[in-house]
Amino acid sequence: MPSWSAQVRVTVGLVTVLAMVGSVFAQRPRDSVLLEIGFGGEIVANRWNPLRLTVRDQPNAVLEIVMDQGSLRQGEVPMIYRAVIGGGTGTTVFEDDIFVPAWRQLSWTVSRAGAVLASGSLSSRERDERLLNLLVTRQPGAWRGLFDPDDRVTEVAAPALPGRAASYNGVNSLLVDGTAAAPRTTSVAAAAAAGTTVRLVPELPPSHRDLELLAPPGVHRLGAGWLIRADPAAPQAFEIGRTLLATDLLTILDDTTTVAVPPHIPQMFVMVAAAVYAILMLVMVRFFGTPGILAALSLTLLVSLASWRALRPAAALIETSFHLELASGDLAYRLGLRKILTLPAGPVTVGAAVRPDLPRTITITPDATEFSLPRWHQATLIDRPRVVPASLVWNGALLENRSALSFPLVVVKGLGPQPELHPGQTLIPRPGEDQELPSTLRTVLNRVPVGSAVAVRDSHLFVAFPDAVLAAAARLW
Repeated sequence: MPSWSAQVRVTVGLVTVLAMVGSVFAQRPRDSVLLEIGFGGEIVANRWNPLRLTVRDQPNAVLEIVMDQGSLRQGEVPMIYRAVIGGGTGTTVFEDDIFVPAWRQLSWTVSRAGAVLASGSLSSRERDERLLNLLVTRQPGAWRGLFDPDDRVTEVAAPALPGRAASYNGVNSLLVDGTAAAPRTTSVAAAAAAGTTVRLVPELPPSHRDLELLAPPGVHRLGAGWLIRADPAAPQAFEIGRTLLATDLLTILDDTTTVAVPPHIPQMFVMVAAAVYAILMLVMVRFFGTPGILAALSLTLLVSLASWRALRPAAALIETSFHLELASGDLAYRLGLRKILTLPAGPVTVGAAVRPDLPRTITITPDATEFSLPRWHQATLIDRPRVVPASLVWNGALLENRSALSFPLVVVKGLGPQPELHPGQTLIPRPGEDQELPSTLRTVLNRVPVGSAVAVRDSHLFVAFPDAVLAAAARLW
């Protein structure tokens, strides 16, 4: 019979083996994958949302997100996002921005070599289109009173704030009170430029010194949004209507942007030509017999070939694009819209991540978008918003052109048309004479505050918002 010490050794050995086996089974493949969409798990439907995928020891994994936008009547209308995650052993972090439509069912998988590493899904009951209000603080309860009970308020860690403008497409406000770690300056600037109202408390700790340089005390515009370094409860009147910038102006561009369709031959011309051709064929067959028939066939072939070459469009796809830049300070928020007309049916590939204005079956990658269209069908696509250097800005009371283009038509709301503005040139706006303006320009002027400058150049439209002080003075114009 084994001794007591031998029994102890056997027991310890068994426990060790079981612990090792348990750790092996605990390390499932799904534990090596972490997918995050939105901020803190909060996704805003019908907006661009940040995406972050962390993969451990899984090189060449494939992320696929299927968002069904269909209905019982339409059936499935999937929008598919697909990305190949490179890297090798160790931890790989992949970040991007993804447009999430009003889904009926959202599912995702991460696979490698045909094997599913992790998966998940969301139903339509978890869909929410309300904008987010982000708090970077250790004391969230102190600030929740600023928001209505129906507002979506969520806490977010400073390192989780991305530096891409599209990530904040679904964010209404960002509050930083200095009690938590300091966010990156690029993240705060991207949020403000994308139209978010950024609130900073007046007295920030030394760790937030970079934010003090970005946002001096007071109320300031940056890009399409605001940087407010004051009592966060005070400046409600300075908030920009996010719906106005994100949807209303794009709707204006959609209504006024048209595709240059190839000219059609008048119907009367076709009927007259067909009648003349028929009479000519009858005469040749009636009076010339077999040679007439051969001549008629030859003439038919020549006319068909000449008509095909003369009327053939220059390209199978016709694309028209329009860009809008909303600027203040040194940054501008750029929105883009493009319309595509297919002449023959077939696949369409766009070399950028875009979203359709209407539900359609489409595949999106970080760098391209693919879908199919029937013949003579039009599709409207909206580019992923981004931040660019401002082209038209207010520099105090001066209006400055920082681009390499001339602006032949410049209008300041409240003062009227201004002289042509050349690259690098500045001007002091003066009351101008009334003149007939393009319909797009008139509609945009009705949607921007007094003191805003709007310039048009080809298919580009530039809006320079006035700063808070200039906006107050503009009310006197």
